[in-house]
Amino acid sequence: MTESYKQHAEEVSSSPRYRVGFFDYQHDFAGKHNYRGPSYGYFTPEDSLVVPGWVVPDIVEGRQSLQLQVIQGGEVLQCETVSFLPSEDVHKQYPDLEQAAEARYKINFPLHFLENDEYVLRFCLLEGRNIKARLWDLAYIRDEVLIKPIFVVGSPRAGTTAVGNALREALGAKNYGEHHFLFLAKKMEDTISEYFRKYHTRNDKGTFINDISPALVKVKMSQQIKELYASWQPGGYFVDKTPGRNMLKSIPNIQQIWPEAKYVFCKRRAYENVKSRLVKFPHLTVEQHAKQWVEVMQSWREIRRKLPEGSYIEVDQHDLRGEAAAGLVDKMSEVLQIDSEEVYGYIASKSPQKSNYSGGNENMNGLEETVSQICSDEMVKWAYSNDHNGYY
Repeated sequence: MTESYKQHAEEVSSSPRYRVGFFDYQHDFAGKHNYRGPSYGYFTPEDSLVVPGWVVPDIVEGRQSLQLQVIQGGEVLQCETVSFLPSEDVHKQYPDLEQAAEARYKINFPLHFLENDEYVLRFCLLEGRNIKARLWDLAYIRDEVLIKPIFVVGSPRAGTTAVGNALREALGAKNYGEHHFLFLAKKMEDTISEYFRKYHTRNDKGTFINDISPALVKVKMSQQIKELYASWQPGGYFVDKTPGRNMLKSIPNIQQIWPEAKYVFCKRRAYENVKSRLVKFPHLTVEQHAKQWVEVMQSWREIRRKLPEGSYIEVDQHDLRGEAAAGLVDKMSEVLQIDSEEVYGYIASKSPQKSNYSGGNENMNGLEETVSQICSDEMVKWAYSNDHNGYY
């Protein structure tokens, strides 16, 4: 284990750590509300939950108030009243709703009660003494799995194998060619969310589906995946190299499971990437490969906006050779907090895979023209040259 990973483990183990999951009941709420608090991340008993937001119901029949409940094992341990605050900005947005004039709230709730394995904080709108609507749940689950992951993602045939193997070599991590597993986490979470939003008895009082927190179900399911990764890949870290669109779509779920995750996005200009894809995957056409390249690049541009600063680096296969590789590896090692010499040693000795274009693949006919038509706009966004003879 490298020194930085040792330090990380010591910091985490100094206090009980809880991972949080979020569920929004907006689907069943007759009105609008806005939640601006954490939807993922780690907390300890020394922390406080800070949530600004506002609530505007469509219909008001009596005196309304807000309540934050602390729930464990289905029992409400504590209730805190949350005051409505003036909200001129919200009233401007909903001028026809009188209650929008006092719709804001600000929660600053100490988490010193965190002691056992799991809790739910449930935020409700009350009318009189009765709960009129649930607004959101935050589930806290004890999570002291110290494994720290690096995810190598991007377009197939863009250097993911070289980078993934270099990182595994430097860290002594267990080596899988590719993982192709975490899209399952996305499908599981999507299924849980859909079930709790659409199942016909979800709002029937006295049923378990109505009482249990969807946030808790989601975070407990994801914890099983996290523990499975830790048990199957022993050590303080692992490197998951899985290129392609499904892995990129899974990153929001990965963030929830591993908030400390680091990402390496491997990219390559469309002309070279599509040509290499055709050799490896000849069953697809130039047009299909080109559209997939665009989808990957667009998806990453959207995803990286939501990633924490300093949690990712972009690596172009073009720069993994020659003198440029040393500077790139130094930057990559700084972001990932690993030994750059070991990474560079692998990169320098084993260049990215080279495709054999001598097979006479008929699919390559008209490649440049087709790729230019489909990928031109996206290549410009990435500062790639549309001139086939130039790269940047």
